[in-house]
Amino acid sequence: MKHDGDKVTAAAFVKPVRVEVDIAEALRAVFGDEPVLVKDIQEMERICTRCQGLGVVRRSNVYGLRDEPIGANAFPYDRQDICWCPHCYYGVQKICEHCQLARPKGRECACAAAEQERRAQRQRAEEAKLRQLPRVPLAQYDGEMLYHSGGARYVLTEEAESGEYFATHKCEDWLKPDAEAVIERIEEESQVDVEDGEEFVHFAEDAAPMLEWLLEEWFKAYVRLDATYWVDNSRIVVVPEGVEQDE
Repeated sequence: MKHDGDKVTAAAFVKPVRVEVDIAEALRAVFGDEPVLVKDIQEMERICTRCQGLGVVRRSNVYGLRDEPIGANAFPYDRQDICWCPHCYYGVQKICEHCQLARPKGRECACAAAEQERRAQRQRAEEAKLRQLPRVPLAQYDGEMLYHSGGARYVLTEEAESGEYFATHKCEDWLKPDAEAVIERIEEESQVDVEDGEEFVHFAEDAAPMLEWLLEEWFKAYVRLDATYWVDNSRIVVVPEGVEQDE
């Protein structure tokens, strides 16, 4: 290879040799005389419309060479390969029972009906949990007191009407935003008006821990609360009718 000082000349560079692999021929060599894939499809499933049931797609892996003279395209070469289809599992897609479209791989459908059903399920689970929580008479409750706020029913400090209220406890710090919740919201927003489970957002493996660290640093730098009250989900306080509490 010829060098002009530290600079590589154009005449010294040898381009890679491009070889084309015939996919059809390669498949025949692998599958022989039976080029068929068997798919046992269950209810609310279908053959993937992206990979046509193969379970794999073609992927480009472009690259450039350090010694190549600089041109218009910094990555003119490619080493294409076959990778798992990002829209299905083994060539089969799950179908949303509400909108009848393919669900995004690894996630629930983001359609309005599916989201409404998930909210209803969460609500039922919360109600079941509340029914199982132990009830503590107000006279036996020794925790923190908090007045009625934000539509939630907490233990009252001034005038306690009869009924059941969440117990409360004091927290030293306010709860900072959760990294997983932020990532999930971005993923859900990316699916708005997207058909057939198409994905536009992909997160790196270390996205969640890095965001968690950033949120922690942001919280330390910008949030100042000496103490606040939070719901104690371990018990419910029962307030008799006509009981009043001092502040």
